[in-house]
Amino acid sequence: MNIPNRISIYQLKDLPPGKISTFTVEELSLLASDLAEAKTYLASVEAKFRNALDLKYGSQAQAARQAAGIRYRPSSTTRH
Repeated sequence: MNIPNRISIYQLKDLPPGKISTFTVEELSLLASDLAEAKTYLASVEAKFRNALDLKYGSQAQAARQAAGIRYRPSSTTRH
């Protein structure tokens, strides 16, 4: 589907729901697909960012928890 001058997901935040509801089925389908792709992308970036923070500050955080007597079970995320 090639829709000239189509709305991007970044423009949606500035539009009222009533305006979005006037979009064609094709436009709505493309936007839904774009949103799903963006969510997947952001989840991947967030996981890498959290892993980077853990690599950078994990030892300090663990030492601070131990000093405060806090038991901590890390999540099952993997470091890259």
